[in-house]
Amino acid sequence: MAKWTNHVAIAVPRNGTTSHTAAPSSGTVVVGSTFTPAAGSFFVCIAVGSATASTPAGWVRNGADGGGTVIYAWSKIAVGGGSDTVTTTHNTSDVPYLFHFFEFPAGTRFGLIHAPGTITSGAANPAIGGLYGTNLVMAVKAVSDAIAASPISGVWDGSNVELLDTNVDTNGVTAGYFASIAYQEDYVSASYQPTCTVSGSGSLMEVMTFSLDVGGVNDPTGDAGSFTNHVALVAPANGSFTHTVDPSSGVPMAGTPFTPTAGRLLLCVVDGAVTTWGPGGNGTAPPDWSRLGTGESEAVNNTGLYVFWKTAAGSDTIAMTHNGSDYPVIAHFFEFPTGSTFTGSVKNASIGETQANPTLSGLTGTKFVMAAKTHGHTDPNNTYSTVWDSPNKGVLHYTHGAPNAFLISICYQAGYASATYAPTCTVLRAGNYESLTFAVDVATEPEPPPAVILQGPTRSNLILR
Repeated sequence: MAKWTNHVAIAVPRNGTTSHTAAPSSGTVVVGSTFTPAAGSFFVCIAVGSATASTPAGWVRNGADGGGTVIYAWSKIAVGGGSDTVTTTHNTSDVPYLFHFFEFPAGTRFGLIHAPGTITSGAANPAIGGLYGTNLVMAVKAVSDAIAASPISGVWDGSNVELLDTNVDTNGVTAGYFASIAYQEDYVSASYQPTCTVSGSGSLMEVMTFSLDVGGVNDPTGDAGSFTNHVALVAPANGSFTHTVDPSSGVPMAGTPFTPTAGRLLLCVVDGAVTTWGPGGNGTAPPDWSRLGTGESEAVNNTGLYVFWKTAAGSDTIAMTHNGSDYPVIAHFFEFPTGSTFTGSVKNASIGETQANPTLSGLTGTKFVMAAKTHGHTDPNNTYSTVWDSPNKGVLHYTHGAPNAFLISICYQAGYASATYAPTCTVLRAGNYESLTFAVDVATEPEPPPAVILQGPTRSNLILR
């Protein structure tokens, strides 16, 4: 596995305003080299400063940790042609900011992100666990610098490679910042917890630990008896009571956008800090989608967690109606081979952070089993990690920031042959969680008929189309 294709950290100075614009192609370079992202590449920005920063237009927020400083992780699919910049607004004027841009091959996705709050200068970063396959793991540690002429620096432990270590001083009016970033490539262990020992500051520090699947090498669509396509897309707050999400377009939180194939089973897991129904209101499914009449395919408490399904017609979307306006939701689409069927679901709308999901029983034969665990929270800038018990594979981990914040984690097992299924997801944040456990009977899609080859006296290998 490679790392990034290109990277550059741009330091943007104080400018007397509450906004900054930065581009990977120009500016004051701290580390790396300026570049112009290629259209279609996966583009990431790690932003650090002593003020909040709004999510730039065209980007999505994958994670954040806020206190004296704030660390953000943003991503997008690059447009190319020099159009991939960030413009952000802060809650304080005249602050310096750091924007570290990374370009990755198409198909790259964020895996786990954990940024739960402040730690001391010598403490380890928060751990991420439940990793599988080969990953790029990275870590950030940052602190506000409000003391003049007091240099701050950090040293990372073990096999971590320091990529960035920079300190911008206070000007006596607004604080500067310290930021350090480290990584390990081709990481194959199931958990990662680095330590950066910082000198020059005794303040509590913000941290972020995360993984990236570079090029999508760990994407589960290749697993036998699994889905053929999947993509998780965020529908942002839009000032209305409705959302329509199309699996073929958008910035994916997991998977790759796709156009559903007519005749295949299409499943959609939906979550947000709001209910989701069809236009008929409570107890109805979005148009052309199905739900269980028993209510066991939705768990509603702090968030509304749902699983809907249908036989794809081709070019399918999901049109959702909510009980509140201006709420964000996430829709994770899964496509299964023609002939696959949704076989059941059970819910528990209030479980603890370490409690097992409800038990799905009565399973026969070999099934594709899945589980989701969600939570609505009020922390504006913190991102929480989730770990599913082995051998479950996490296919989505996402935390949406405030307002109307929520987190969701989804796992699966292919080729599951036991009669019951009750996985456990440990979330590193106390609270009550919504949960669903469900299953699909995955069919073997028929092979297309072979071409007919005719041979004659004058021409051979004539293929009838």
